[in-house]
Amino acid sequence: MRISIIIPVYNVEKYIEKCLDSIFSQGLKDNIEVIIVNDGTPDKSMDIVYKYTKTYPLTIINQQNQGLSTARNNGLKVAHGEYIWFVDSDDTLLPGSIDKITKVLNSHIGIDVIATILLQQKESDGSTTLEYTPDFSVNTGREYMFRGNRLGASQRYILRRNFLLDNNLFFMPNVYHEDGEFGHKMMYLAKTVYVMPDPVYCYLLRSYGSIMSTRNMKMNYDLIAIYKELEKFCKIKVEERDRILFLSLAANCIYDTILFSRRVILTNEFKHFYVENKDYIHHVAGQFLSHLREIGWRNYIRALHFYFCPLAWTKIKTIVRQILKK
Repeated sequence: MRISIIIPVYNVEKYIEKCLDSIFSQGLKDNIEVIIVNDGTPDKSMDIVYKYTKTYPLTIINQQNQGLSTARNNGLKVAHGEYIWFVDSDDTLLPGSIDKITKVLNSHIGIDVIATILLQQKESDGSTTLEYTPDFSVNTGREYMFRGNRLGASQRYILRRNFLLDNNLFFMPNVYHEDGEFGHKMMYLAKTVYVMPDPVYCYLLRSYGSIMSTRNMKMNYDLIAIYKELEKFCKIKVEERDRILFLSLAANCIYDTILFSRRVILTNEFKHFYVENKDYIHHVAGQFLSHLREIGWRNYIRALHFYFCPLAWTKIKTIVRQILKK
């Protein structure tokens, strides 16, 4: 068995059938293992899932609601495939994706990571776009990270299971934006990486109800906790020559506490968060200002922005949007 597909399920009865159909319609039963992790979903998602057990071999894990990280971790612990693919239950695999990935695995024996480009689909109108154009020339995780390729979105990776287990690479529990912590660690440790030129995964940009369409202050506190965890990782696992650049990329977690909060930036909840953390944001950005050569112009300009005026541009855009709506 080559690939274990791990699908956490929580409040997705609207999407789960399409997700499973996109997998099983590929007709490669002997090549995949599908693991459903029921994260205590209160809706009828699992009723739909159980219908598939009459035709397809599904492994089902039932747990109390503990969040996406724990669901993925529990799925990884029972997986048997040589490779792991974390698939979200509101997304779909593109036709022929398993066959394409299998061909890559057969031609790149023992590779740690296959990175893919996500095809993004808007739920509102069904339109699709490719997320970005990566650097296809990279061969290692270090190169992938430091040449501007995107991290996060763990769905874009097919990962060698023993690589994850040998490096104790699990998702940080009880946090939002867990992909940020996992992606930085995983990619830096990956010795071999292949970037697929064609998309195999369709990522649904939901109109509402997803983590990216709502915001609460726990998300911001979690981003700060993730950055602090990556600081610890950096001291232990990252080579001295890479530490400033690694941290400058990880600092996007800190910057995102503001950038992701544009819809709530004028609320009292955000003001309280910012007063509590503004000195830390200032400190994180400031440590990069004497390292232009190491981190490059793009990261340097971002550090300048968040050192001197972190709120200004986001506030201006928010106020302008509110005026235009009126």
